[in-house]
Amino acid sequence: MPLRHKALGTQPARFALDLLILTRPIAALCSGAQVVVGGHLTGRLATTVDELVLLRAGFAIAFVVATVNVVNDIVDVPADAINRSDRPLPAGRVSTATAWRLAVTHALLALTCAVGIPGGVAVIATLLCIGLYYDYVLKSTVLAGNIVVATLAATPIVFGGRLAGAEPLPLAMTASIIFLFMFAFEVLKTIRDADADRAAGYRTAATEWGRPTTSLIFRLTLLVYAAAAVVPVLLPRVSPAYTAFMLPGAILPSVSTGWLLPVGRSAAAERVVRRVMVVSWFPGLAAFALAFRP
Repeated sequence: MPLRHKALGTQPARFALDLLILTRPIAALCSGAQVVVGGHLTGRLATTVDELVLLRAGFAIAFVVATVNVVNDIVDVPADAINRSDRPLPAGRVSTATAWRLAVTHALLALTCAVGIPGGVAVIATLLCIGLYYDYVLKSTVLAGNIVVATLAATPIVFGGRLAGAEPLPLAMTASIIFLFMFAFEVLKTIRDADADRAAGYRTAATEWGRPTTSLIFRLTLLVYAAAAVVPVLLPRVSPAYTAFMLPGAILPSVSTGWLLPVGRSAAAERVVRRVMVVSWFPGLAAFALAFRP
């Protein structure tokens, strides 16, 4: 079914950009890249898996993330209309029907890419179901939804690692670091969205416990993340490249800004910390790619 925009006067280029905005392509592609990194985490591929399989698995994960992101925006229209009215759906530049077509298209692409990958269809279908359950049910929970999102964020690297036969310990360590980072990031976002979530009837850490308490949870989680991310440095087999990327590129920027800036009192400070964490994700992923290479 063709994707059509019903709003009058919108240029095709603007419409195409709005569709991309809904899918959050950078986040989706980064999740897909995690699959490839997981596949090469310990520097070897299983004999039953080749690079093409890993690449298809990466695209499947990227399409899953895009699907969940689009549905998330559909569900979030009431809240976004309050504090993010420039988003495509609350701004009226994309209709809900079009957004649903986009989500279904990406879900079908995810399942198609997974065909022929060992366990791929089952994994992708499960992730789609969990992601949609979060969008409709777990979003309005206190921390439980954040835990689910963080778990989903750590799944791609585990998926890739299991496909390629990566060693369990490095895989578990890497997934744990990603989980802690993403949990902190998700808690931080509840601070930004507190007023809109409260008005829309959502229950989150920030709406239930207030910004000061939520800020403390965020900062303590950052410390646990930093401690977990330092552990691989102490292992003799970990490459020095891990330290070179992880410490100055991911840990120090996130922890220092998260603790020094008043994220619970200033929207500008929260925005700076959130952007720093987004940027720090890339050297962190590079650190994982180089950490356990033989």
